[in-house]
Amino acid sequence: MTWTHNWQEALKALWDAAFPDTDLSGLISEQWKEMGWQGPNPATDFRGCGFTALENLLFFARNYPVSKS
Repeated sequence: MTWTHNWQEALKALWDAAFPDTDLSGLISEQWKEMGWQGPNPATDFRGCGFTALENLLFFARNYPVSKS
């Protein structure tokens, strides 16, 4: 599994945890703005904090689902 593939899978998992009843149209999509990202590509918001930040968001989305509402 490549580094890019890890990012893609983690972003998809984050979407699925936050919006389990809504299909994501693509990893670059205007739908990401519904979650609060600045633009259609959430990867650009991780420039300064990296993959660890994405892992943390995924942890909280999976383990504390009520708080994301």
